[in-house]
Amino acid sequence: MMRKATAFFLAILMIALTVCTGNTKMPVESGVSDSMTIGGTDDMLDTTPTSEETETTYPTPSMNPVELVFTYEDLDDNNSYTFILDEEPTSNSSFVMRVTTRREMRILLNGTEIVLCDAGISDRFEDLSAHVFLLKKGENTITIPESRGSNMSITMIITPADYFDDATMIVNTDGGYIMEDGLFGVNAEITRKGYFGGLSAEMLNNRKFLMGERGVDGWTCTKAERITDRPQESLCNSNFVVLKDGGSMKQCSDVIALQAGREYEAKVWVKAYSTTAEITFGVSGMEQSFTVTSDEYPYKVLTFTFTGKDVENGTFLVTVNGEAAVYEVSLMPTENFYGMRIDVIESLRALAPTSIRYPGGCFADHYEWRECLKAPEFRTPVDGTIKNFMLRDTYGQDPLDIGINEFMMLCREIGAEPEFTVSILQSDGADARDLIEYCNGSADTEFGSIRQSLGYNAFNIKTWYVGNEVYYFGAQYQNNGAAAAMRTSEIVNAMRTVDPDIAVILGVVADNNLQKWSFDYIANLTCDYELVSYHRYNGSAPNAEPDGKTACDNLESSFRNDSDAGLEFFKNQLFKGVFDTTCICVDEWNFCWGSGSNNALLFSNALEFHFFARTSEKYHIREARFFMPINEGMITVTGTESKVESSGELFRLMANHRGGKVIECTSEEEDLDILCTQHDGYLFVSIVNRGATPYRLNVEGYTASDCTEIRVNEFSFFSNDYDILTGDDATVGGHSVLFVRLTPMT
Repeated sequence: MMRKATAFFLAILMIALTVCTGNTKMPVESGVSDSMTIGGTDDMLDTTPTSEETETTYPTPSMNPVELVFTYEDLDDNNSYTFILDEEPTSNSSFVMRVTTRREMRILLNGTEIVLCDAGISDRFEDLSAHVFLLKKGENTITIPESRGSNMSITMIITPADYFDDATMIVNTDGGYIMEDGLFGVNAEITRKGYFGGLSAEMLNNRKFLMGERGVDGWTCTKAERITDRPQESLCNSNFVVLKDGGSMKQCSDVIALQAGREYEAKVWVKAYSTTAEITFGVSGMEQSFTVTSDEYPYKVLTFTFTGKDVENGTFLVTVNGEAAVYEVSLMPTENFYGMRIDVIESLRALAPTSIRYPGGCFADHYEWRECLKAPEFRTPVDGTIKNFMLRDTYGQDPLDIGINEFMMLCREIGAEPEFTVSILQSDGADARDLIEYCNGSADTEFGSIRQSLGYNAFNIKTWYVGNEVYYFGAQYQNNGAAAAMRTSEIVNAMRTVDPDIAVILGVVADNNLQKWSFDYIANLTCDYELVSYHRYNGSAPNAEPDGKTACDNLESSFRNDSDAGLEFFKNQLFKGVFDTTCICVDEWNFCWGSGSNNALLFSNALEFHFFARTSEKYHIREARFFMPINEGMITVTGTESKVESSGELFRLMANHRGGKVIECTSEEEDLDILCTQHDGYLFVSIVNRGATPYRLNVEGYTASDCTEIRVNEFSFFSNDYDILTGDDATVGGHSVLFVRLTPMT
């Protein structure tokens, strides 16, 4: 039995409404009456023709799932249709409608209005579980107040909670290939809430005051002047703020979240302009004051530690009596790991990624690796406003608190292989050579000795990406694949003079309008490379709610044929004749970037990972990197908590396939998407249920055990409602994912 108790009765109600403007009436399915009991002893439907004189009858219900179809013609004079439930649904019953109308539609369920298709999107699931309490035992009525035309059809399906269709799986242990370990990497780009509000222990946004037009972004200031023309005066070559005569600046944020009994450290970097200045700073109610005198030193660091109280949406303040420059500020828990949150690191450790890519992605084109050899307070913050999607949660800036040294400590801490991206916009051959010498060179080299002086042994980074989406954001190289190839070759060849054993990954694109760029790029390369980069997102642009809903609706049919147009272009055109020696790294994949955890993302990611594993031989997919684990799917971070979400659990559970041989496993049920690996003495199987019908799985000759299901309670881009169920019962709910161990019967 599953650990979580199931409902005594689960009502799954899916209503598909097709609305047309024509006058032709749709045929009535077997003469369905305008009042019908859900569940007949022999037939799915009561097919008795009806007329106004016919007495309404309610056949005896059964516990089998029933599908009922009625049309506009079957509605009564009040535009209503009546049906009977033989049991009252429990509070956690599922209630789903499928709608096929491009206009907003209202219905009345037992007199209460429900709005369907409120975004005007056709043919999509609407989860109405919040309204399940409106359903009742006995007679129920659906009313459609506004006519949608005579060509309207409604399909209604009700399934009891304890009912599962039986599904038989057939295993073929002949042939197969070993699951690629490289599929279990992640891409941890510095972007959005991945670092500030995520991995970083820093709690203050825009803490080096880089961004702002009239004021300072993220800060409310009084009696303050923002200085933008003297960056050399700042520690980090940034803008700064002068406060005087009681002037203050404050920031309120949900990232400023304290816990009672925990120790924190507050810091400011200041310089007194007046003879003396009293500077008070800290979290509201826990501030401390310092007196600073004017002197010849460029700045002073004021710092104190304090024991926190429980605070949500806290406020950090800096107040100056007198006059002083405030160059930067900081607030973080004293218990951190190289400026990173311990709890987020533990969540990453739970995922057990084989590798982590850094610093991007798009951020690589703005990353100055030499800046990261300085202490964090001296690093010049990054201005990323040219790509408004990249740092949208931090006012277009990043303080570079987590640089290459900190990244390497993270990888060593969780046991992941580090991977680094070199920008062809920021680097040339000489710069790239210095970078790889810093990372991999011995202590007797120029940059290797600098690394050693900072206390780090050689990083030995073996995987290097050269360029990222140059065809989209490559400035002078964006429309010139040949020039991009020449700069790429210069960089790669220079890097190999320091470390000839590195693995190089280069990026091309399959978009129809950019395929010429890819051909020109490949044709003009004069360097060796090991893998080709491919980016694949299965969803739509974030922040576009209707698009998100459309993408969710299309998910059920995605990856059905184990084929991908972009990879087909690689195989049959771009690398035709040499594809046998070409290997692919899908170094960005997810439902979409910029979205938090949700059930559509889980569903998509499960299907996409299955696709990579099943086609790794067909398309030579040797590596894959989920983008981006923190606050974009796998791990949700709040001010005081880090939680591994459903896609993180999916990633962790998929790792049970590692080391196994991918073999064929099929089912007659087309909605079951299956990945099976053969191990020593057992099979490990993951099943994604594309549809709403729950199934009980059977495999002849095998016993199921150690079952874990990620049960989706609402299949939606906008819901994160799921449960993790464990036991020995191999059942999988609608739009859910099951993992099961199969042992041969003796």
